[in-house]
Amino acid sequence: MTRFSLKILNQEWLSSKDAENDLCSHGKFELIIGNEKIIDETEDIDWTVSTSILSLLRSIESEHIAEKDFDIIKHCGGILMIGCPIGIYLDLKHSENKITIGNIKKQYGVGDKEYKLYSNLNIELPKKDFAKIILNEAKKVKSFFEIEMQRKVDKDDISIWEDFWNEFNELYENGRKKYCG
Repeated sequence: MTRFSLKILNQEWLSSKDAENDLCSHGKFELIIGNEKIIDETEDIDWTVSTSILSLLRSIESEHIAEKDFDIIKHCGGILMIGCPIGIYLDLKHSENKITIGNIKKQYGVGDKEYKLYSNLNIELPKKDFAKIILNEAKKVKSFFEIEMQRKVDKDDISIWEDFWNEFNELYENGRKKYCG
């Protein structure tokens, strides 16, 4: 069965006390590849939703190779998208109008043995189907940031913040035009 499903289950700020200073949304995902549920609501891990979705938006048109590009679903790292080794690593290889997903690894801790490999799990799906799933979740991120309170962006982070959202919005709009008609 060729199945790929990604859903944002919830988005929130790390702390309600100083939420306006948090520049990334955090929460839970459900990720199903083939017949394997890679992550879901039962995980003890909260993911950085907004930066993970930007990584996935990039992968609609560009290959993502785990060894070179690192984790595509990120545990932490802020808007610079750097952080700890915890994350979902996988390859997204493009060929014609298809995407092949493989080389899947869930790193659930920082230790050398705190991971699960899905070595035999490889799927291929139409790029258009993949794109629509990612674009749907990107819309949720955009809505979350539009509805929530304004962010207090430190003057040292303003250009990074603007670059993040310029890229996010450009990839989102280009993807919608190309794949959603």
